[in-house]
Amino acid sequence: MIDYMQLDKNAICRLVTGKMPGEVSLNSMEWAIITQIDGEQTIDEIARKLTFTLPEALQIFNALIEKGLIEVAKIKEVEIKTVSSRFFNQLEKILIEFIGPVATYVINDSLMELNAERSQFPKTMVPELIELLSEEISDEAKKIEFQKQMLNLLKRN
Repeated sequence: MIDYMQLDKNAICRLVTGKMPGEVSLNSMEWAIITQIDGEQTIDEIARKLTFTLPEALQIFNALIEKGLIEVAKIKEVEIKTVSSRFFNQLEKILIEFIGPVATYVINDSLMELNAERSQFPKTMVPELIELLSEEISDEAKKIEFQKQMLNLLKRN
């Protein structure tokens, strides 16, 4: 059995041809997905179109694979946009204003917690990083000011 969490949201599926499955009963959600499989759309794209959550869609795709009705044709290559080293330099300067010289260590610890590296840090993870760093600022007014400055930094980058 394939664990649905191991299916990639960027997988593109196709209907299985050449063999007839035994008696198969499909529910309405499975039929909805079957009708969308065209060999071009990813699991994520189909889930969004049908307004399923990604975990729901992955579970349904897994069930359809187990029933022998569909298979993974390929994984769509997705370019992951990363932040620049300049972003981290500016982030560090801003954070030093709020927590002092430990800022570098706090950033590195936060990156480890996110299981990420500066050199390939996805832009999509910046909000999580800012949230983690904000938690290190105990003064609420300073925390808000840090977040304002980070918002301005993101607007410039």
